[in-house]
Amino acid sequence: MCVAAVEMIVMVTRSDVSFESGGLRCAGWLYVPAGPTGRVPSVVMGHGTTGTMDFGLDSYARRFAAAGSACGVRR
Repeated sequence: MCVAAVEMIVMVTRSDVSFESGGLRCAGWLYVPAGPTGRVPSVVMGHGTTGTMDFGLDSYARRFAAAGSACGVRR
């Protein structure tokens, strides 16, 4: 018997977001699932001191959002 993995395609929206904290501008990406409206669980991700936000965090954030959680990635 052969078992094949099937990848589900789920719409995820990514937006640029920013806010001020302590006189500094904080910025990042916000990933949200396309279906739900209203409140959803949230995950905030940050890279280490030498990482960049586009180094691998994008794929993890998309997976969290596809599973139904909002996910923020800081710059």
